[in-house]
Amino acid sequence: MHIRHAGLVAAFVLAAAVPTQRAAGAGQDVQSVLRVMPADLPLTLVVGDFEAFDKSLTAFVNAVAPDSDFPGVLLNLKKELGISNWVDFSKPVGIAQESFDGADNSVIWATVPDFETKAKALPDAIEEEGVWHLAFTDRQDMYAKVAGAFVVASANKAALERATKGGGETLAASLKDRMHLFKDRHILLHINFEPLRAKATTTIAQFSPMIPMFAMMAGAQGGGDPAGLTAMLTAMVDGVTNFVEQVGYLDISVGVSAEAADITLATGFNDGAIKSYLAAQKPAGIKLLSEIEQQPYALAMGWHVPGSASPFFDYVFDKMMATPPANPMGMPPNAGGEAAGKAKAEETKRAAKITRDLYRKVEGMNMMVAASPEGLTMIGNYVGSDTAGILDLVKKTMTAGSATMSAFNGGATYEASGSRKIGDVTVDEFVLKLDPTNPAAAQATKMFGENARLALGITNNRVRYCMGSEDDITRTFAGRVGKSLVSVKSVADVIAKLPSRRNAIILLDPMGVLAGLAPHLNLGPIDVKEPGTPIGISASLSGNPVRVDIHIPARAIGQVMEALTPEQPM
Repeated sequence: MHIRHAGLVAAFVLAAAVPTQRAAGAGQDVQSVLRVMPADLPLTLVVGDFEAFDKSLTAFVNAVAPDSDFPGVLLNLKKELGISNWVDFSKPVGIAQESFDGADNSVIWATVPDFETKAKALPDAIEEEGVWHLAFTDRQDMYAKVAGAFVVASANKAALERATKGGGETLAASLKDRMHLFKDRHILLHINFEPLRAKATTTIAQFSPMIPMFAMMAGAQGGGDPAGLTAMLTAMVDGVTNFVEQVGYLDISVGVSAEAADITLATGFNDGAIKSYLAAQKPAGIKLLSEIEQQPYALAMGWHVPGSASPFFDYVFDKMMATPPANPMGMPPNAGGEAAGKAKAEETKRAAKITRDLYRKVEGMNMMVAASPEGLTMIGNYVGSDTAGILDLVKKTMTAGSATMSAFNGGATYEASGSRKIGDVTVDEFVLKLDPTNPAAAQATKMFGENARLALGITNNRVRYCMGSEDDITRTFAGRVGKSLVSVKSVADVIAKLPSRRNAIILLDPMGVLAGLAPHLNLGPIDVKEPGTPIGISASLSGNPVRVDIHIPARAIGQVMEALTPEQPM
């Protein structure tokens, strides 16, 4: 690698692993390199055993696509790195970006047996005060010095000197309380936000004034309301700003085998509102997803944050309620003039307040989304002690929330269509209405299907909902739900790989997603008769650090590859 690309290896290696468990060779002594790497650099990456990682990654890719000619990651690294022929890649390797000021500031730590002997044998090599200038005929020149058992090298002499100045906290000391997150993993990627914070907040501040323009463009393209879009985007940007101002670090660890990939993202925060909120959190108090029926699906999600207070939703919806005037930046008013625009903004505020009040009562949710050529099916329930209050507010969001919905769904709204009894349950029903003049209406019709309707009711101390066929609605409310989705072996196996102390689980079945997308991609119908092997994601808010864990079985991707590979003639 031209060493200027070394800082990108972190993202490259991670990206290669993502479409790809625990790692053979991950037990290498990464502490040895962590003890000589400084903690104050913005981005650092450590690979415990590059050769083992490369073999595992290749095995994963071959498990997904047996005909793949994937060459691995190490081959390209060896082609570009000046000292690659000298490095023992079975030992820990560290890579860091010393700064992001646009210069060539990447630095690498590696084990090089008999380094000085090899350096002296290199024509035109020069050593001055312990720093070697190494000139290569077919690769970029490098500067290198010995630091303990490692050779530290960079194409930028100043970056090398700054990264090896010593005197500060080492990465080993900084990570000592979190090393359990990296057990049996190949890769450790550490992002230190302290040197990045000022530039990140400045970038966000420069983007913020452009939000109304983006909202206006998005509204024109998708038929949404610019005022509502502006409010939501403003809330999102403010949330990102608070995150950047308070986050301390992000650690990402990756382990790969022929069977699966495991990825953990762990985040810690400095003192502030986010850290105080997270300190009060507890793991989920219910078994997530146990109330979802076994059936083909694209997405299944369950979350539970015990307690009645929800500062996060309060914050988001308070921002939405502070809706700026309609038609910002002096652009032409919507149909109906300025008065109509202001009325629309007030309607958005009312909808936001109802939604905020709902999520003050809701402590959790279970839901399943299935995609088919006929449209989306959504089944789930709200968890909370005040089921009657939740039901009332959910019904209000169906109608009073129309302004909010129209900002994002191309004018889609719900219309109440009465109530009926299904077994012992009183069910309220709503019909989805789509504005045929809206630019996004045709796509929304493909997504939701013709004559989509939503049913709501209280069963077993849950506020349940179903958008689907009559049979789906009847099963949901008549107590005829079959086996739980989590009883399926492929699903249970994935969930078992995720941490037990969690607040949320997301299951993504690629085959279910493919079945829904097939008509839009001109693939023809894909018949999915049972749940496939999913990708599993969990989020844990309680404890320190906050973490997201991702388990990606090779089979989850392989089943899609098989479905998309034409059968060969006999």
